[in-house]
Amino acid sequence: MTLRRSLTALAFALSACGGSATPAPAPSFGGIVAGASFAPVDAAGFLMAPMACDRLGAGTHTMVLLQFSTASGTCALAQDQAFCGERAAAVSASVAIERENVNGGTVPAIGPGTYGSAGTGMVNADGIVQFFWASVDRNDGTCTALPGGPKEGGTGTLVLEEVGPSRLRGSASIVFDDGSELSGPFDVAVCAASSASQCASLKSGCSAVTCVP
Repeated sequence: MTLRRSLTALAFALSACGGSATPAPAPSFGGIVAGASFAPVDAAGFLMAPMACDRLGAGTHTMVLLQFSTASGTCALAQDQAFCGERAAAVSASVAIERENVNGGTVPAIGPGTYGSAGTGMVNADGIVQFFWASVDRNDGTCTALPGGPKEGGTGTLVLEEVGPSRLRGSASIVFDDGSELSGPFDVAVCAASSASQCASLKSGCSAVTCVP
């Protein structure tokens, strides 16, 4: 799942995830996508510390991103391909909270709490704008999108009970326009991927996307 695809819904180094060589347990989060069961076997969390990303203005930007996949190596894919890679023959889902200060000031880090699609994109009195988004990609062996996907712009909620530095823990419930649904708890390792690469993908997308078997 690339941030390039996920960001359409808004207009989305170490060799081991979370500093541990132990694979994360399969997440309980899953559901139905395009009429078929979605049961991810791997997941990774990504934390962008507040930084100057300049997507909506001169202020700082931060994000909490969760990615779930039916293929292994979610963390390594983001690290190796700078958020510009896709896994072949896989179904991948992303859920995220983005926050930015459009007035040019600092933005508070995203901590534990309940976040949802209601009110997404609205600027508060301090210039803080927050986005909730979710998306699903379904790829064949050449990373070509399968019929019925990708899906973007789901509505729902994301509950964050623990936010870093090593884990993201909570639950989510998302519904897409076609009736696809994702829900359930998660407890995933935070991946030590580059925030600068994440920011670059957010701002301008990917000039090329690498299809990884």
